[in-house]
Amino acid sequence: MNVQARARRVRLILLDVDGVLANFRAAFEREANRHLADLPDPDRVDAGRLSNQDMKRVWTRIQQTHNWWLSVEPFEPGEIARLYQLSRQRRWEVVFMTKRPLTAGDPIQFQTQRWLEEHGFHHPAVVTVPGSRGELVNALRLDIVVDDQL
Repeated sequence: MNVQARARRVRLILLDVDGVLANFRAAFEREANRHLADLPDPDRVDAGRLSNQDMKRVWTRIQQTHNWWLSVEPFEPGEIARLYQLSRQRRWEVVFMTKRPLTAGDPIQFQTQRWLEEHGFHHPAVVTVPGSRGELVNALRLDIVVDDQL
């Protein structure tokens, strides 16, 4: 492919949601503080010192909460809408991926699409990834991948 053809090519970008756009850690800590408040040593939540039993208790509450993923705040309010505008201007194809566990309410794909739309990215393409993200990256022949994990 020559340089001119490459310059005209639409870029395919894959973005992870939690840890990149959505502040999952803060939302999880909020949930832990809310549901473990009756236990001794409340500082353990912020310090990341939850026992396996406490982790299970918090995850159970999250999974029982209707559309819990809609309550997660973005890291940078306004940047998701800015990403949408840039993708339109520069003709990028943007795909969002997530490995979010199921909660009560809508399927993860719908919750994630709605979350992105509420924060300014219209008609997002969302892929829920049950296994290796690397396999997805290779299959889609992506130009750019933004993930919080290697």
